[in-house]
Formats: sequence, structure tokens, C-alpha cells
Amino acid sequence: MRKVLLLSLLCMVLISAKVADMSREEIMDGIKKYGDIYINNFDSSIKKDKEIVLLAVKNYGSALQYVDKSMQDDKEVVLVAVKEYANALAFASARLKDDKEVVFEAVKKGEYAIRFASERLQHDKRFLHQIDVEKKKRYDAVNPPIRYVDNPKKERLKPEQCWQYDVNMFKGWNEKAWAEKRYISENEIKPLENVLIWRKKWTKEQKFLAVVVKTDKRIYRNNFFDCHAKQDIFECRGEDDSGGFTLDCSMGMTDGTVLFSKEGGYGGPVLEMELREKSHVKASRKVVVCPEFVHEGRYVCYDYKSVDSGVRYEGCMRTNVPCGSIRKRHFGHYTTELLAEEAFYRCQMSRPKK
Repeated sequence: MRKVLLLSLLCMVLISAKVADMSREEIMDGIKKYGDIYINNFDSSIKKDKEIVLLAVKNYGSALQYVDKSMQDDKEVVLVAVKEYANALAFASARLKDDKEVVFEAVKKGEYAIRFASERLQHDKRFLHQIDVEKKKRYDAVNPPIRYVDNPKKERLKPEQCWQYDVNMFKGWNEKAWAEKRYISENEIKPLENVLIWRKKWTKEQKFLAVVVKTDKRIYRNNFFDCHAKQDIFECRGEDDSGGFTLDCSMGMTDGTVLFSKEGGYGGPVLEMELREKSHVKASRKVVVCPEFVHEGRYVCYDYKSVDSGVRYEGCMRTNVPCGSIRKRHFGHYTTELLAEEAFYRCQMSRPKK
């Protein structure tokens, strides 16, 4: 044990000596090369050096957590940091967490950064309205007005049907590859057995689709893709930055990367699927009857409902089996725990007040 401690102390001394001998240029090159945590190796004089700190947060906004408190209270530094990494707002001083300009820039980069703002701004209705207006501008910029080009093909997908794609057109990567950005053969999902798109809602200009992937061990699903018609294609985007792909009018799939979560999981994406490198070649599809696993999910049931002044449910419950098998009526059938939980909450809120 003593040997281990002595060895650790020796390593720390050697690292400190090496760091002390480095020039400013070497330090700045190291920040560019090794990232945010690199600046934590240096003493307070470096962590207070505004030129070096600005370089660090410009390349890695999260470096704000390692710099001196005086820099965390410097508006110029914090603005650069939150523009690169929204959640860097968490490491700003209390004064700047209450600064509307700083918080607004952070939320423009990532809307969930609002949770790091001061209590005052989190409850400032006028400020929150400004954020909503900005979000709408960004959405409209990405989703221009739709010009639908009708397809002469009359094929339509029925609710019980799926489009099935050639699995050889896709690569699947596991959670480790997604987290580490290391796309190597050891991290590849083998085999990818089924790639399906399931219709959830349909209009002439817009399609709401679910993508379901089956491997040899698991079923993965991305439950909501919003596809807008744009000239002769549909551009599809998933919720919460969960990927996207392009469909032609006959549902040929190109240029796609989709992130999936395991059914019922809340730990973030566990599989990434992408089209193979020759993405200009369409992944051809055929219509099949949806397999059972596409529809499996969670049920929400009730004992009875009254409609005297709107629908109100009594005796709400969640279950994994159809409602009729437990002598209850059907409220809804949902593909994930989260959707079922939200529906269960709506059912409970609709119960008659005693």
C-alpha cells in the first residue's frame, strides 16, 4: 500500500514539474488537442489567464467548470462557453445565471439549459415567452412551408402493415460505440434482423412514423418521426435529436441515422442505426404485415366512464395484458412505459371528484 502511495505521489510531482516547464503556446496547443479537462492540470495563474480560458471554452464549453471563479463571473467568457455548450451555464456564477443575455444564449444552444438559470428567470413569464418565440423561429427555419408533390403511385400503408427494409443496407452500433464514438467491428450489432417503419398518423403533407429494429437479442424502437413533404421527398426528424432520414415518395429510405432506446429504458440511446456508406442507393422496401412485436406495449384501463359533462374515467390502471382479460375497459395501448405513464396520468386527472 505504501509503495502505491509513493508511486502516485511521484507521478503527481513529475506531472507538476512537466506542466510548470510548459510555455503558453504549448499549453494552448494542449487545450486544443486534449480538451476541457486539460486546463485543470494547471495552477490558478493559468486558470485566470483570460486568453487561455477563452481558447478553452471556445473549443470546449464545459471547460468553464475548471477555470477560476473570476472567469466564471466574466460575462465574455461565459457567453463564449454557453454558445459552444449550453449546459456550461451550470458552472457560471450566480450573477450570470441571473443575466438574461447569458441565459438566452444558453437556451438558444440547448433549451434544457433553462434549468440552470436563476429561480427568478425560470419564473419570468415575459422572458420565457421570448424563449418560446426564439424556438418557433428556429423550428420554422428548419421546417419551411410544405410544398407537396403528389406521387402517381396509389399504394397506401394500412394501420396493420409495415414497410420492411433490406437489413443489408444498414449498420447497427451498440451503446458503447455511441458513447465513445468508436465505430469498430467489436461494437457492431450483429445481426440486424429487421428494419421496419410503422404508420402512426397520416396526412397528405405530413407523416408520423415509428421505426422499429429487431436484433438477435432485443427490440428497439424510436416512436415518433415527423416527416414533412419537401419537393419530391419526405424529410423525417425524430424527437429529442434522435436522428433522421429521407424518404422518397415510394418510401425508399436514404441518408439515415436513427438512435433507439430499449423498450422501457430511460438511460439514453442504446443503439445507433445508420445507412451504409453508399447512401445514394435507396434502401428498398416492401409492405408486410406488422409483426407482433411492433404493437406490443402497455395498456391503460378503466372501470367505467361518465359523459354527463365530458369524458371522465373511474378506476384507472396500467397493465401489460389487454384490458378485457381483467374485466376492464380499454383506455389506450402505448408502445413505451413513458407514453403509458402519461396516458395513465391523464386518465387519473379525468376521474370524477368525490
